[in-house]
Amino acid sequence: MLIVALIGAFLLYVVLYFFYEAASPRLGVAVPLLESVRAMLFTLPGSAPLAFLKLGLILLAFYVIIDALRAAISRSRRKR
Repeated sequence: MLIVALIGAFLLYVVLYFFYEAASPRLGVAVPLLESVRAMLFTLPGSAPLAFLKLGLILLAFYVIIDALRAAISRSRRKR
């Protein structure tokens, strides 16, 4: 269930980030799609809610990965 929540939150972040980019005050200049994706993935957004959402997504992703590894280790210990 957490994986579904992670995917949904990531999609929400992508949509909100593209709305944020579209509302930016750069009039008459279209931002290339690849530049927007690079900025979305590797930089912290200027808006505080988007920054909190991105940091929350990173923490949730780490939790899901660590939980999956911990469950795999405990399963392998029980089989022995």
